[in-house]
Amino acid sequence: MDPRGSFHTYPRVDKLYKQRGSLNFDIVRTRIFKDWSAPENHDLMIYFIYALIGISTGLIAVFITGAEDEFSKLKARITSDIIDGKPENMVLGWLFFTLFSTGMGFISSVLVAYKAPQAAGSGTPELIGYLNGINFSDFFGTSCLVVKIITLITAGVAGLCVGKAGTYPYLGAMIAMGVLYLPIKGFEYFHNDAHKREFISCGMSCGIAAAFGAPIGGTLFGFEISRPNTFWEVSTTWRTMLACCLAVISYSLMKDCFHPLKIENWVLSTATLQFNDVTYPDPTVLTIPTALIVGSICGVLGAAFVYLNTLVQMFRR
Repeated sequence: MDPRGSFHTYPRVDKLYKQRGSLNFDIVRTRIFKDWSAPENHDLMIYFIYALIGISTGLIAVFITGAEDEFSKLKARITSDIIDGKPENMVLGWLFFTLFSTGMGFISSVLVAYKAPQAAGSGTPELIGYLNGINFSDFFGTSCLVVKIITLITAGVAGLCVGKAGTYPYLGAMIAMGVLYLPIKGFEYFHNDAHKREFISCGMSCGIAAAFGAPIGGTLFGFEISRPNTFWEVSTTWRTMLACCLAVISYSLMKDCFHPLKIENWVLSTATLQFNDVTYPDPTVLTIPTALIVGSICGVLGAAFVYLNTLVQMFRR
């Protein structure tokens, strides 16, 4: 077997990893950078960037989900109209369904192969490398972001097995990079590898949070993927958590634009639970106090478990 295609041979025989440079973290430690006046309200601007990353990721995620649903419904509706309940039209309906799906898959393949080859994979291995200091100069870009958005829609409509766990973190990372280059005064201060790495880890976390509606899980995912991390601080955790919450909230609110909805239940309408064929009704505003109480109790129980587990491990040692 050719060792270049083996996952069990390390280091790689073809030495592809040696063709990549390293990110430059030294610039933020130089006297010139330190003496360069930071933008006014530096800390507030950092929170503003985090918020923009979270909201932007949520909005693009809901656009992808909504477009995929609408195209899938269109495919199903046209197929149903062709068949029209007549058995003799089954072959024609199957033919349209197959050609429609194949065409969507063909669009995805062409865009990835000829426009943005770096969008072919999930992007998670490259993100791990980037967060640990490897420079992927062609990994982030507008063309790659646009291709990723389009191909996620077309691949989903085609019925291909494309999951969200790998693709959405990469999508969020590209959104974070794009937010940094918005024409907003003061953003140029963060155009360095050290700050980019921090914001990209936030975008990656927001991608997971928007995909699964899990802000805590998204934050922990970003922390885990960036290990061994030298830049992750306690403040980074809370800012990332804030961005993930905004991503989930913006996704939940805008998702309702694709469905008719009563205005009084707009805010909490997406928090439905589904188990098999049982669908619980949408919660109301009165659900908030109950959720706060349950969350507080679970937090106290979790803290008690951690404390007791620490004592047990100390005794065991």
